[in-house]
Amino acid sequence: MRHARSYVGASETARANIWLFDSKGLVVAGRPEGGISDDKAPFAHAGAGVSPTSSLEEAVRRVKPTVLVGAAAVPAVFTKVRQGRR
Repeated sequence: MRHARSYVGASETARANIWLFDSKGLVVAGRPEGGISDDKAPFAHAGAGVSPTSSLEEAVRRVKPTVLVGAAAVPAVFTKVRQGRR
């Protein structure tokens, strides 16, 4: 039983560190544009300082990810970063 509790805690910690960005933007609770599907709901962040954005560049600024995984069928989501932009 102790292992099961450890797994649940690890799973919650993992979810807290995973941010999703779909065709409608950053997946956050209460997102006004497009809502959130049931499969994405467990990963929807909520709380102070969390607000929706449809800009991948803005989402990266806010979340400061260490890894980006492009697993979408939407073309051209990842584009070249322009010189001088951070």
